[in-house]
Amino acid sequence: MVDNEKRFTATAQLHPATNATETCLESAKAFPDIDRSALFQEFIEQIKFIKEGNLERPEEIMIVQAHTLDNLYTEMISLGRKNLGNINVSEKFIRLALKAQAQCRTTLETLYNIKNPKPYIQNNHAEYQQVNNSHFPKSSIGNKNLGNELLEDKKDEQEWMDIGTSQETV
Repeated sequence: MVDNEKRFTATAQLHPATNATETCLESAKAFPDIDRSALFQEFIEQIKFIKEGNLERPEEIMIVQAHTLDNLYTEMISLGRKNLGNINVSEKFIRLALKAQAQCRTTLETLYNIKNPKPYIQNNHAEYQQVNNSHFPKSSIGNKNLGNELLEDKKDEQEWMDIGTSQETV
């Protein structure tokens, strides 16, 4: 049996905020003296906000990413134009530009969908479902509404549901 302290350490290691903290610390050149615990706690707060339905931070991230991708697109197009003498280099820059443009569009589309969620529509699919919406009179047997009976259950073959004619396989 694993003791509680080892279990706590393992759980903390697997927490998404731990990975995010370590990743940010490795690239935090602008804030070299940032405190690991404070950064971790900020991630925990951001997670709490999302769980409560507050999407301000993700929206901010999406806007900044879209601007960054747009800037990258512009820079790659510019480098592609400057290297028109070497078609291979120019093509690589233009391909990167178009990838940045596509990702920018996807980011903005995602942001739009966050701000304007589509209503949830449940689609019920039923194969071979038959609904008889006729105004049949009640039968004299058990006061049953014949309009709610399956046509296939009828004894007279003329009342069967028309399923079309069979066709030769092409």
